[in-house]
Amino acid sequence: MTETTVILAIGPAAAEGIGLLIVVVLGIATWLLLRSMNSQLRKVPKSFDPPANTTGQAKRDDSPH
Repeated sequence: MTETTVILAIGPAAAEGIGLLIVVVLGIATWLLLRSMNSQLRKVPKSFDPPANTTGQAKRDDSPH
């Protein structure tokens, strides 16, 4: 039996069902990944800048002049 015969033996109706199942599973996986990514991004701080110095000390400047 060749591959073509095996594919034709399954039939077009079964292929449509399998294709639909694959699309639905990929859609669900994408939705779960997006939901997980959004929850992880909520944990990220709004800014990565160091906190403002509120103790009255002079700000340290490491840049050469």
